[in-house]
Amino acid sequence: MKYFSLSIVISGLIIFFLLAPAVAQEGPDEWEPNNRRVLADEITGFQIEGEIGDNDFEDWYVLAGQQDSTNEFKLIFNEDECDITMEIYSGEELIDTGGYSYVDGFIISGLLDPCFIRVMKVEGNGMYLVEINPMCEGESEDEPNDDKSLADIIGLGTIEGYLCEDDTDWFKLDGFEGTNPTITLSYDYETCDIDCLVYSDDLLVGQLDLTISPDTIEFETAGTCYLYVYAFEGEGGYTIEIEG
Repeated sequence: MKYFSLSIVISGLIIFFLLAPAVAQEGPDEWEPNNRRVLADEITGFQIEGEIGDNDFEDWYVLAGQQDSTNEFKLIFNEDECDITMEIYSGEELIDTGGYSYVDGFIISGLLDPCFIRVMKVEGNGMYLVEINPMCEGESEDEPNDDKSLADIIGLGTIEGYLCEDDTDWFKLDGFEGTNPTITLSYDYETCDIDCLVYSDDLLVGQLDLTISPDTIEFETAGTCYLYVYAFEGEGGYTIEIEG
């Protein structure tokens, strides 16, 4: 019969109980322990599958370059099993927080590298999913609007948009048929070059394509006026003012 010293048995039990909660409450994208910022798991994709429970009160993640100019962060979990909240950090700065239940999300722009995500338990145990959705959407946009058939209908005199790489925006002006609107395009020309084509129905009637900002021209639009906005170089926000 083999005998083991009491110290070895006690040490083994301590290691087991220290590791068991982490193993039992570890989602597919986790590497426990990750309950502190310095232990944050690096995430290379756009989804995080994790688990939180009795002995696992928070999980930390750091993004590996996914932070875009504008991102939607969405936290999904089973409300019948648990209540979970999430915090987003840009470097050391806390950007946003709150109890976003099931399919609720929030949009954040201007995130720095590193970008940390902290998921915290409020009550219960369960799995969760964090979705990171890069967005190229300004205040006046409802994406997707990258095709003429999906053009955002604009009835106001000002459009606030945003363009990312390979992104395009279409707008349909409401109430400008048969008018000669003056259209002014403004953007930060030190960081990007944004152009705008103006259509009357399917007819190209002019373009705003200077390499400096602002750019202003008066157009004649006998039919429905459409604006096609694209980034010739770089990416960034833009403003279009329409006066008819």
